[in-house]
Amino acid sequence: GLGDVYKRQALSMLKAMWQRMQQELEALGVPDNKYHDILNMAALVQREGRSTSQFSKMARTFYNRLELGMLLQSDATVSYALGTSTYLTSAEQRANDNPWNTYKYLGLPRGPISAPGAAAIRAAIDPEPGPWIFFCTVNLETGETEFNETLAGHERSVSKLRSWLRANPGWE
Repeated sequence: GLGDVYKRQALSMLKAMWQRMQQELEALGVPDNKYHDILNMAALVQREGRSTSQFSKMARTFYNRLELGMLLQSDATVSYALGTSTYLTSAEQRANDNPWNTYKYLGLPRGPISAPGAAAIRAAIDPEPGPWIFFCTVNLETGETEFNETLAGHERSVSKLRSWLRANPGWE
């Protein structure tokens, strides 16, 4: 019936998308056994980043945290699991027990939280060298983001974000 036709069309589209993604990953030199990790990191960067110019530093920040055994603490993973698209999450939301919550569980989330573009995939493959372990968007309208090596620097960035939020009510 008509339902079977739609199922076949949907499967055909998914297969074409998968093949195109494989071509892109192969062209970038990603081995088959790294697809999941690269796409997982790229999806995180895609959803966290406001500008492709930040992607490489974000990827490095997340890799640095992984190497240090730190939680990734990504609001994007919390929002994804809760089905929201907010930039900021509450303590209650961050305490939610789900496999994508990087405030509760070490490592990358269970699976990709978005469909990453080429820039995010490239950033996950070849992140910018740097010592950052924190980043904070300090202006949600422009996407201005600060990267920090220390908790004290990060706390200054968070203060800037809070000041911006007070001056710009209605942003989440």
